[in-house]
Amino acid sequence: MAATSEVTEYIVTMNKIELCSDLDCTKAEVLSDTSFEADIAGNEAGAGVGSMPLNFTPTIGDTFSYIAITLNRTFTITGEWSSGASTCSTATAGANLKNATGQASTPGTSISMYIADDTTSASGGYGIDIGASANWGQLDWAKALTWVDGSATTATQARVIYSLAKPYTVTTSPPQIAITINTEGTIAQNGSIACTSAFALMIKDPDFQFSIQ
Repeated sequence: MAATSEVTEYIVTMNKIELCSDLDCTKAEVLSDTSFEADIAGNEAGAGVGSMPLNFTPTIGDTFSYIAITLNRTFTITGEWSSGASTCSTATAGANLKNATGQASTPGTSISMYIADDTTSASGGYGIDIGASANWGQLDWAKALTWVDGSATTATQARVIYSLAKPYTVTTSPPQIAITINTEGTIAQNGSIACTSAFALMIKDPDFQFSIQ
């Protein structure tokens, strides 16, 4: 049987949502700076995020291709990974909340996790670093990630950037935002590491899909 994964809880705190002209957010417009906690594994998460209060003051004619979410770096997750022959559920967070240790054949435990700082990467900063800090060690869905209030080792928030479904050009009409969130496959076995060992499970970035018009 093919490996499957499921999270029953994936709680993140979103502190700001911005439209960006490019991946560096050279030009940015704040859609909302109201802090919002959401369980994005829930069916209503997209509607909840989409209903955040807007304080949007755009320039007519500006075009944006990306949307940026500023997240608290620590988040909460519960889930399991199954190969068909065995199941590994979340049990405890590893060192510095970066890595999940699993437990076999028992319901998952809610644990606090931490977006990896990638300090062991040869390139430095944020990039691919599976194993040493497997949590969000690579971006499967988001296009970029930068630290907001500090360095890779000190920041408490991360700005995660996603592509819009299509570029949005500001008009005189209020923006209509649609958001869907998919957390399927966001938990996985880290290589062949045994379930009850440190670094057994890695957590991936969620799939936010944005449409604005």
